[in-house]
Amino acid sequence: MIKTEKTRITEIFKELEKFGYKVFTFNSNKAVPKGTRDFVDHLIIGHGRVIFVEVKIGKDTMSAGQEQTHALLGRAVAQNKLVESFVIKEAVHAAAIRERIIQAKDGALLQ
Repeated sequence: MIKTEKTRITEIFKELEKFGYKVFTFNSNKAVPKGTRDFVDHLIIGHGRVIFVEVKIGKDTMSAGQEQTHALLGRAVAQNKLVESFVIKEAVHAAAIRERIIQAKDGALLQ
């Protein structure tokens, strides 16, 4: 079976669980539950940090609600060095973020 780019990205982030992070994934192929509509695809929590990741592959773009969520997260990121938010387009980006998360010390910015 051929894995989709989104599946590869999910697997990449799930590897963080081996390093003490909890990874929540909300980008299934099922209908989006009302409570998670406009939320990010991945929420990663651990070592005092919270990381939000939105995945947009190919021609996929953010909805107005997702843009609003991203703007709100941007404000949280600006005020808290333990919060990060990313929008990624490829598994290679997910892998790079995963490596920075693993290598960052508690409280270190990922940028």
